[in-house]
Amino acid sequence: MIKGSLRISSKPHLWYVVLSLIYGTSLTIVAAPGEDISQARSGFINGEPSDFLGTAAGLFYSQIPNLPWGWFRNLTVLQFVLAIVSLNSLVPVKNASKRSIFAFLILHYVVSIFSVQQSRDGTLLAFTLCGLALLKKSLFALKRKMLIASSSICLLIFALSFRPALAPICCLFVIFLVRIYSRHRLGSLISFALVLANILIVLMPTILELKLSDELVAKRSFPVQTILIHDLGFAACQSASPTTADRAVEALRPLATDDGYANRICQYFRINTWQALVGFVQPTATTQNLVPPLNIARESGTYEKLRRGWVNTFVQDPKTLFQAKIVFLTQIVFSSQTQIYLSSTDRTSKTPVALLISAFTSLGNLIVVPWIILSRTYLLAPISLFLIAALLTYLQLRSGACRREVLLMPAAILLTFLTNSIFFVSDNARYVTPFALLSFVGLMICKFQDSEVK
Repeated sequence: MIKGSLRISSKPHLWYVVLSLIYGTSLTIVAAPGEDISQARSGFINGEPSDFLGTAAGLFYSQIPNLPWGWFRNLTVLQFVLAIVSLNSLVPVKNASKRSIFAFLILHYVVSIFSVQQSRDGTLLAFTLCGLALLKKSLFALKRKMLIASSSICLLIFALSFRPALAPICCLFVIFLVRIYSRHRLGSLISFALVLANILIVLMPTILELKLSDELVAKRSFPVQTILIHDLGFAACQSASPTTADRAVEALRPLATDDGYANRICQYFRINTWQALVGFVQPTATTQNLVPPLNIARESGTYEKLRRGWVNTFVQDPKTLFQAKIVFLTQIVFSSQTQIYLSSTDRTSKTPVALLISAFTSLGNLIVVPWIILSRTYLLAPISLFLIAALLTYLQLRSGACRREVLLMPAAILLTFLTNSIFFVSDNARYVTPFALLSFVGLMICKFQDSEVK
């Protein structure tokens, strides 16, 4: 039975509002467009939609208006407001100790910075937080419970369409919220609704992506090829079996730039990104004057040959594929943080408006300094986030502050690691960070759940 007769105190503290306004204003002014989402947006605006970065993502970003101060700043405001309002709804700080408030301030800061990221992952975090906040509201609602719950699931499906492969992880947070606010065992009707909701969350992001791609006649770019290229590159250069290495090289032949591609694959291969093999990264001293060994597949026939080569290579030697995923897992666990896109402003103008903008720009640059320090000292690396989450989980269980459902939070981070290792294309930690931060939100919910109910 859900506590349907209880109400949530979600009125934000004044310090929360003031701090959020400072963060939001400063981060909006220093925002700069992300490269990937800019390309996805321009393709849709120019009438050449592509599914390489996701059709749903490209369509969404193309709808962000460019006025009055640039589409990327409008996106920043939208994502920041969604994330911060939702965070306050999920974790309303009330009657908390100074230590708990300090911990929440750290979470508020990290969520603020990441939620405005000009990437699909920043958008995913903002909309997922909003979806979970609506789900929590539906658990306490006295009226329109089904409408609010349905809106929550729709919002989560939309958010996860930016990264459909990660959709199963979101189910852990849905289960956590429902379980953490239940007094007794769930009834059969609620259990059925929970199972149905999770099935929709897992399947619908992929279905939505495919349906949009067909409806909008998006250019097929075969994004899965990035995984296949990197797996085969690893096998060609790192496999202990010469036969497997030869098969991998042959499997990459459909993408070859010339007949001598095989001699250059291992010169170009980098363990941390698929882009090296197609020349999308800065050349090193050993590749300075060379032609990249591979192109990307632009036709279905070429992609199918690549896919069949991948299957043939690893069906006969699954051990090498398993080794590749283990190596990729270590890359993810110890990877560095994502880039923060910052704009530069004209400091020559001395008008009052220009001086005000310059002041907020300086403040925005100052605000991101702690993030940069935490990132460069690897305190925001996935392994660090997992160890901190595991320690907090242990302490909360030991103190009796939370029920066993809190174990779902570090489990969600582990599942994110495993999922990203399977679909590995780069060791950028932003692929992991959204669900790691959601896990910390869950830990905070445990901490404050008793104090938020009137």
